Amino acid sequence: MRTKQIKTSLIYITITLIVIVATLVFSKTNANSTNKPNAYIALPKELSKPYQEWEKLTQEQKQNTIMPNLNTVNISDFVKKSTYRKMASAAKVGGTDLQYNLYNDCKFRIKNQLSTNECWAFATTTILETNMLKMRNKDIELSPRHIDYATSRTFLDGINDKGYNREIGFGNIFVALGYCTSGRGPVLEKDMPFENNENKVNLSEIDKEPVLKVQDYTQFASIYKNNLQDGSIEYSNGQGEIYTENQVLEVRKAIKEHIKQYGGVTAYTHLGQNFLNCINLDKINSGKANTIAYYNSDVNNNYDHAITIVGWDDTYAVSNFNAQNSPKEPGAYICLNSSSGENNVFSQLYISYEDVWIESSNTGIINTTDIDYDKIYQHDEYGYDISLPLTNSSTNEVAKVGYMANVFSREEVENKDEFINEISIYIPSISSAEIYVNAEDDDKSKLTKVAFSEILMPGYHTIKFTTPVKLTGNKFIVAAKLSSNNVLIPTETNCKSNGLGSNYWDNAKASAGESFISLDGNNWNDISTMVKDSNICIKAFTTYQEKEKTDINVTNIKLNKTTLEMLEGEIITLVSTIEPSNATNKNVSWKSDNEEIVSVTKEGIISAKKQGNATITVITEDGNKQAICKITVKGKIDEDDDIYYPDDNNNQNNDTPNTDNPNNKPEDDKNVGNGDNSLAPGTIPQTGVKIDIIILTITVTTITAIIYIKIRKIKEI
Repeated sequence: MRTKQIKTSLIYITITLIVIVATLVFSKTNANSTNKPNAYIALPKELSKPYQEWEKLTQEQKQNTIMPNLNTVNISDFVKKSTYRKMASAAKVGGTDLQYNLYNDCKFRIKNQLSTNECWAFATTTILETNMLKMRNKDIELSPRHIDYATSRTFLDGINDKGYNREIGFGNIFVALGYCTSGRGPVLEKDMPFENNENKVNLSEIDKEPVLKVQDYTQFASIYKNNLQDGSIEYSNGQGEIYTENQVLEVRKAIKEHIKQYGGVTAYTHLGQNFLNCINLDKINSGKANTIAYYNSDVNNNYDHAITIVGWDDTYAVSNFNAQNSPKEPGAYICLNSSSGENNVFSQLYISYEDVWIESSNTGIINTTDIDYDKIYQHDEYGYDISLPLTNSSTNEVAKVGYMANVFSREEVENKDEFINEISIYIPSISSAEIYVNAEDDDKSKLTKVAFSEILMPGYHTIKFTTPVKLTGNKFIVAAKLSSNNVLIPTETNCKSNGLGSNYWDNAKASAGESFISLDGNNWNDISTMVKDSNICIKAFTTYQEKEKTDINVTNIKLNKTTLEMLEGEIITLVSTIEPSNATNKNVSWKSDNEEIVSVTKEGIISAKKQGNATITVITEDGNKQAICKITVKGKIDEDDDIYYPDDNNNQNNDTPNTDNPNNKPEDDKNVGNGDNSLAPGTIPQTGVKIDIIILTITVTTITAIIYIKIRKIKEI
């Protein structure tokens, strides 16, 4: 009897323990489920200062002025953390020539917009043409008129369904750059020659073939200037953040270096009724000066004219300016003014560094290529117009690591295979980017990492894959993981739909199931539920290849770099090119001869582990063709910049998936959305629960075993 009672008691104890353990497990699971990072985005509370002033205008006034950019690029979003830290205590920033004029290096065209309002389009063609001269030694003439007309809405015979919410005339640089990155332009001048009118034409007039693809452009930090009563200048982002003079000098240095290396930089100035008060016209007329010196100190003189910075003169004297309106310090940018058509005193304005608008909205082209794709997949045909902070709803803080993704419906072509070769992405704040693809369907738990970017400055960037990815499904996904001081989601957003004043992007539309955000790569939110008519600015570029009846063998493989210097902790992507391009089997493998120095994933993503030398080899599956890159690891990444190269096991989101594959094991890097591929997505939360379940299961098993043994012993007694 006593034995039976003990046995019954032990069974009750066992059941109780199991219930307690199960309760702990499921409460832990549920707690983690409810505490999962929940991402959201919303329109910023405050937009750029010029945009706020512009929004107060009547609709008629808006149609006849330049719409300012909605966002401000802060200096802290424009430079690395280490650079930003050093700027606060730096002496005068040097490293550039005292004088430089781009025209002396490359004789760019000096154009005349005459009576049109196409200054912004002329500035765009100038930065493209000067970049072609500097980077590719090619002299081409592009059409400003096509930029104006192809981005306008109303034509003689109908509506341009790709047109912005604008008519012929005033536009802005981001309208022009959106056009240049959408696959609609730019086109040659001869295909749509300039005319001194803004008359409406038929839609067929804009049906032209683009001749360039913009690969990368930079948007510089925005600097606004306020002249104080004591005669000093206050530098700021226009939204309350104050800059030091050395921080401003660092941005100025970046603009100068860009001009010298890549070509012109766009800018804005005031050309309204107070323009004559801002220049030294009296000195020009009297023969006392041979250059036009311009200085606008009044923020109420809103900018209304686009120009191109093509040089500078740090020694340009204050005495050159209008005596009644002169800056305190010497120095000026040399700016091309599209109102002359000849290389004379009126074609170049010397605009003081202290001018209130000259450094407020600057962009420059970094790289272009010929058209090298067959199709662009994009939800953002109007291009970027506003960045939305990626925010954690539980902490209400802007994320430092975050994901964004676009789902595309594929357009198959009979008897052809389709490959993604590269993606493009707009970067609102300095970041590194990991790129993922699911080529089979729209399942975001099956994303595979295919590329890792270098640290990217604010602007538009194209990231090539190590090898082309073949699309196999009716839908596919391209996604990016951004690591930054604060992750900003680049969007094409219809501001009117979201309660802001009407602007050029009012025709933007979006549908559910197109663009998504995430804090951890596992839990995704559709942005259409948060911001109306808004899509993420990620594009995919693809090429078609004939399905050959017989196999085409690989004859060679090349790498984009054969030697490379890296810093310890740095991550890059090598890009391989298989010859011929229509080879049937494009599969390759990667290896490092010294994994302790440099490791490489199966996708060709390289990580510098410690200082030393290593050789990376890529090998084709077909024909065993090989190419190598010799790598030397020297020095370390500045510890202040490690946010841009996050360790997935130690970043702010504990459940950010670790998709690195240092040991080159296929199962280690198969999915970004599922740590355990044997489990259905979402079955068990990804952080801590698995180990808890294992420990608690072991505990239950152990207790049960002990009880069972005790019962056996009692029975034996």
